[in-house]
This record gives sequence, structure tokens and C-alpha cells, in this order.
Amino acid sequence: MIIYGERSNGKTYDTLRHAIDNFARTGQEQFVYMRRNEDEVTAKHAKQFVANHAEVIKDKFGDTATIDYYAGAYYIYPNRDERPRERWLIGHVMSVSGWLKYKGNAYPNVTTIILDEFLSTRRYFYENVDTPLQEFNDFLNNVSTIVRDRNNVKIYLLGNTVSRYSAYFDGFGIDPFKIKQGTIVSFKTKAGAVVAVEHCKGSTKGKKSDKYFDFSTSSASMITAGGWEVNSYPDEHNGMSIQQLINTKAYRNGTRIKIMQGYHYIFCIIPTKTELPLLLTDSKFKDYALSIESFGEVTFYPKLRQALNYRLTKGLIVSKSDVVTEIFRKKLNKK
Repeated sequence: MIIYGERSNGKTYDTLRHAIDNFARTGQEQFVYMRRNEDEVTAKHAKQFVANHAEVIKDKFGDTATIDYYAGAYYIYPNRDERPRERWLIGHVMSVSGWLKYKGNAYPNVTTIILDEFLSTRRYFYENVDTPLQEFNDFLNNVSTIVRDRNNVKIYLLGNTVSRYSAYFDGFGIDPFKIKQGTIVSFKTKAGAVVAVEHCKGSTKGKKSDKYFDFSTSSASMITAGGWEVNSYPDEHNGMSIQQLINTKAYRNGTRIKIMQGYHYIFCIIPTKTELPLLLTDSKFKDYALSIESFGEVTFYPKLRQALNYRLTKGLIVSKSDVVTEIFRKKLNKK
């Protein structure tokens, strides 16, 4: 199940509560709480992930019960003051980027996997990998370590609507542009797994905190109603800034197109290596694109239009600003 929507709408709380309920009901079904990067699963962070569930733990396991994190795992303590102290293993904490260190472990009682914050504005895919597909494959490696040869595990990917461009959308073959807010789309894989995708409906009653975000920005819309925060493509690729990308050999030798629309100049640089994204820059970087042969309007012939549209839909575009991206999008879709 892939669920994304506005911030603080209960995605993480409800999913973790469901996992806790499973353990309370069965006495053995555990969960894995996962984040993308290793620096997101430190002990300090891990304790905070379940801090809001203190009352749930008391309701399910008794008034003296608590939940705590220790050495990569969550434990329920029915009574911490008793000696010898009793504890029950309820969950594990993992990162996608650290998949290798979990490889030899066994998780036979895990029936719920939660990947939280799978959407990010920090980078399209996490650092120290070569392609978005590699991050998705690392995630699948974690899943493989957990499920082994079982088929009773449910997987949840949770995120805020900060960016449509994600290695996980690519990996699952999902086009978020086609999923309307408030709808659920599902499909079956060839092996029979059911994948459901939900763009959560925005709050209708509103929250008390909405008064702090009553502004006409995409970030405010994401926080209060679940609208997409980022309309353009990431301004980094594999940790490299646009200016650094421009100086790479793949871009220096790439095909360069200049588009003029009004007072805006857009340089479309198609690199020689197909796995790198199309680069869009504005006139501030025109000194790096002196090989442009002509000015004025550019005609996108069918084959070029097809190639650019592919990169557009797959998120293989690096853009410097919303303005540049929107002009490019309008120009590309203009027949």
C-alpha cells in the first residue's frame, strides 16, 4: 500500500497503531519501521517515531506498560520497575541505505513493513548510489531479507506530497500525475501481489494550525490540504548541483537547445549518457552553453518530442526553477 498526502494527517500514526494492534492481538506479529537514509534511524530519532503511541501501549498492554527502543529494535515493557525486568520484542528499525548490514538477519515474525517518508525534496534518490533504480533495488533487498519465502507480509510506503519524483514511483511503475487526490488506484503484479496507491483526500474541516499556513505557496498547500509542494523537478542529481552537472563531460558533449519565450531563455542540455537527466537552466548559465547555434523559437520534431516527454514523465529532468520548468512543459506540449 502506497499512501501519500498532507502532513500530519495521521498516516504514520495509524499505520504504526495497526502494527501494534497486530502484536497485541497475536502476541507475536512484529513490524519493521524503515526510513531511506541511515542518518534518519539513529537512537534519538527512533525513540521519537513511537513517542505518540504511549497511550496506545497502556491501553493494549496495561497501565504500567511502555515502549522503548534499544539496539535497532522496539520492546514493550509491561512493568519496568519489576525485577527481573520482562520485555517483548515488537518491532525493528532499518534504513534502505543500510540494507547490507541486515542481510544475514532473520525476521520470521515480521508481518508489517513500513517505509516512512519515501518522498523527499532533498534528492530524487539517496546519496552514494548511481541511479534511482539502485535505491529501489536496495529497498527490495531489505524486503527480501525480511520476508524470505513467506507471503503473509504487508508493506506500506508513506509520504508527504513534497515531490512527485521518486525512485519508488519509478520502481513500481506508478505515474503520480495520473492519480487524482482523494482516489485509490490498485493493480496486480504478474506474481499476484496487489499494489494499492492512495493520494489522501485533503482535510475538509481544517486544523487549528492552518492559520499559520494560509499563504499561496505550494508548501502551504501541501501542509494544509495535501497538494503537491514541488511542481518542478529536483535541482540536484546524485548529490551534484546544476552548475557541477554542467561541467561534466556528459553535458559538455551533449545536445544543446536554446528556447526563447518572452524574456526567458531556457537551455535544454541532453547528455550523451542516457541515464543522466535532461538539464534545464535559465539565462544565468548561458556562458556554459555557448555552442547554441540559433536563437528564437525551437521546433520539437516528433522523435525529439517523444524523447523529451519520456524524460519528463520519468522524472529524468533537473530544473533550476519552477518558472523554467513550466515554460519548458508548456513549450513541449505545444503542438
